[in-house]
Amino acid sequence: MDPSKQIGDAVQIFSRPGVRSVGFGPKLVALGLGAFLLGACQQGGMQGGATVDRSAVTSATTSAELIALGAVRLDSAQIQDVFVGHTHDAGDWEFVINEDGTWSAAAKDGSWTDRPGTWQIANDQFCREGPDTQPDCQTLFVVGDMLRVAEGEGTNLRPWTIML
Repeated sequence: MDPSKQIGDAVQIFSRPGVRSVGFGPKLVALGLGAFLLGACQQGGMQGGATVDRSAVTSATTSAELIALGAVRLDSAQIQDVFVGHTHDAGDWEFVINEDGTWSAAAKDGSWTDRPGTWQIANDQFCREGPDTQPDCQTLFVVGDMLRVAEGEGTNLRPWTIML
């Protein structure tokens, strides 16, 4: 496949219009584009515009599996750019990260709502705390249009996938 077509497809994936009001920062685009091109080369090019095996991403249980799929571990600036100020779709529920340092989560069908808490970014991790919980710091990974959350320093992944 023509490399210029692959680059164009990658830019389209990382800058989907209408998906969010704040775009990806240049550092994340560069990292994502690098991962995309590496994956395309390793797979012998793209098939039908797909660059990531969605089922492999959602079924991964460790950060090593994600990295093998081309995931990028986000640093503090990238977490701020990609994660903060948005409502994130996690399938049956939504996770809201407000710019004022608060967060909330709720089931889309209204069956449950977490008690809102506060968040901060520290040491390249997203840390959140609820009214009844201790701080919980998480490492974030992006692969394709998906975000995965890992416990602590990033070995074991949480079971959900957030769509960007």
